[in-house]
Amino acid sequence: MTATADQGSGVSSMGMQSQYPSPPVQIRVTTQNSTTLSISWTSPNDTNKDRYEYNVSLSNDLELVTNITMGQTNYTFTNLSPGTDYNVSVSSLYNDTKSQATVIHVTTDPSPPLELRVTTQNSTTLSISWTSLDDTNKDRYQYNVLLSNGMELETNITIGQTNYTFTNLSPGTDYDVSVSSLYNDRKSQATATPATTDPSSPSHLSITAQSSTSFSISWTRPNDTNESNYQYNVSLFLNNNVVKDETTNGTHITFTKLLPGTTYSVTVRSEYNSRESQPAHLSLITDVIPPTMNFSVTQTTITLRWEHSQSGNAVFYKISFELTRSSVQETNDTSLKLTGLRPKTQYNISISACLQKSGKCSNPNNIEVKTETPVRNAAIIGGVFGGLILAALLIISFLVLRRHFKNKENKTIPLKPLSMKIIAKIPCSNFEQHYQQLHADSDYGFAEQYEMLKNVGKSQPRTAGQLPSNLSKNRYKDIVPYDDSRVCLMVQDNEETSDYINASYIAGFSSQKEFIASQGPLPSTVVDFWRMVWEQKVSTIVMLAQCVEAGRPKCEQYWPDDKQPHNYGKFIISLLREDNVEHWIVRALEVRNSQFTETRQVSQYHFQCWPDHGVPNTTTQLIDFVSVVRTDLIRTEMSKSTVVHCSAGVGRTGTFIALDQAIQQIEEEDMVELNTIVKNMRRNRCMMVQTEVQYKFLHTCVRDYLKSKSDQVVGMPIYQNTAPAYQDQNSRRVYENMHSIDINDKC
Repeated sequence: MTATADQGSGVSSMGMQSQYPSPPVQIRVTTQNSTTLSISWTSPNDTNKDRYEYNVSLSNDLELVTNITMGQTNYTFTNLSPGTDYNVSVSSLYNDTKSQATVIHVTTDPSPPLELRVTTQNSTTLSISWTSLDDTNKDRYQYNVLLSNGMELETNITIGQTNYTFTNLSPGTDYDVSVSSLYNDRKSQATATPATTDPSSPSHLSITAQSSTSFSISWTRPNDTNESNYQYNVSLFLNNNVVKDETTNGTHITFTKLLPGTTYSVTVRSEYNSRESQPAHLSLITDVIPPTMNFSVTQTTITLRWEHSQSGNAVFYKISFELTRSSVQETNDTSLKLTGLRPKTQYNISISACLQKSGKCSNPNNIEVKTETPVRNAAIIGGVFGGLILAALLIISFLVLRRHFKNKENKTIPLKPLSMKIIAKIPCSNFEQHYQQLHADSDYGFAEQYEMLKNVGKSQPRTAGQLPSNLSKNRYKDIVPYDDSRVCLMVQDNEETSDYINASYIAGFSSQKEFIASQGPLPSTVVDFWRMVWEQKVSTIVMLAQCVEAGRPKCEQYWPDDKQPHNYGKFIISLLREDNVEHWIVRALEVRNSQFTETRQVSQYHFQCWPDHGVPNTTTQLIDFVSVVRTDLIRTEMSKSTVVHCSAGVGRTGTFIALDQAIQQIEEEDMVELNTIVKNMRRNRCMMVQTEVQYKFLHTCVRDYLKSKSDQVVGMPIYQNTAPAYQDQNSRRVYENMHSIDINDKC
């Protein structure tokens, strides 16, 4: 408050009082608010001051508000206007004479703001607004804005502004907001309102258990100050409609009575003091119910029938069976007939129901079916049996005599029943005979050997790949690396499970970790794939699949299409060169880690001729490809692991690695042991060389490689004369009545 006084002096003579009284002194404001003003003053030190009256007036710039005369030395003005400038003057009166006035300037308090409200808010921001009363000088008001939650944050904002935004606040926190009007150093009473910032969202939303009609999810609490007081609102959506709403104080919940094979979405929001966070999202498909299978048999056929699956509307069926080789067929029908079978033979058959849109399949329903035993007339059997005995005696006698005279001239190793218990190294000179033994009787030897490999390595633990937080990193739920041989990435951000990738070390001919067999990256694991390449100092990648095969994604593309650098997390990948050969593409890639100045070059060999359902058309294609890759590895003197992948990282990947080892063993030892090579790979990664047809093709490649060596003309490439392979059609005769056969769906 600023006060000024104008005071005149009366004319005096010695011994006589002035004809004018002296003006009052020390006018003071004793109380003051928006509509009231109380003042007091001191009488002058005149002789007759006790008989003085006082004239008090109050005025603003426009009018005289009050003018009174009284004998006291204090006065209170009421019903004044808020936020208004006034002049207060007081004069002394005595015997009809009036002193000069003493004047002070005062301002009433401004009115407090009205309608203070929070207009927008999130986890770190609060925006407020208010209105002002119709005070005379409201357009000249400033406002004092105060935010507190134990510690105060105060600010004065500019004239005319009636809103303000607080930033960088703490999520899920209670605040008090108050606003006061300011005018001429006068401050109104505060208008206040409570406000709460939105809580932070929960994190690490994951599936902990799942069935066809239920699932459980869990999440991690946010690291907010009041998180111990949070509730969590969980909503379940089906086709964008909320079907269930649940509230819990915990960090997990289970939904039951759901539809099988159905896509659901879940949102989880933190709630505190009626404020909700942004939602955390998760989508999943409930398990598909496997169909129940019935069957009927004859001596040479099996007819399968099943009920239509209850899992959704758009389903197809995947039937797996082992006849002369492992095969898979897909159909939309609810029946299938297998023909051309052997009498009195047991077959293992499994069926899964799969969703058309996502490709998610049920667990297989497995059955063992045995074809009927032939029944013949007893008399016919007796006659035939007697004739056969006589014929057999004659043949045996002839063979004994023939062997006696010509044994030394026999240059051919006779075919003998194959012992599958011990499979030793095969000298290269005997491999053709070994191959024919396996090939005899509709590939019975291949089937028997492959059956022996079925359970190799399967008892090993796969704990890391089956953790809930890692399940989504597996392309196929049944192909998970063993703990002892998996590739471990460096842990990031103290997340223990960040070291997981679906990849395994595989021994080669020269080194225990010569290869890394990896699944084709998923969209969510491309960055992990490049982390592995960088951390393992990989310089060569062999890719044996296409990104999309038969309309289904098999591998996420992890390199750029053009020469513009592309970011994959902290890795910057550039395509330096791309060379197209007849059956494969060679790409030169530059890899740069944005956290370092170092750059590296990686060669990618992308084989183009491995069809979605089967094996390459000729052994020449694969033999030449393996040779080119091995030649480059020798040229660059590679001492680090070479990454090999297809889609699942077991079928085509295992066949490539096995053939590379076999060729090196042939060149170094002049013998080969394919069964042992495959067995050792399966001890490090499940299902390597995934199907029987791949196992036979591997043997065919070795046979043709050896033949090319023996037929080699001096100066010609060793693979130039390799004969076309895998043209035996007999092994396919049992499928002649089937729609389509998927023998390599995950290869």
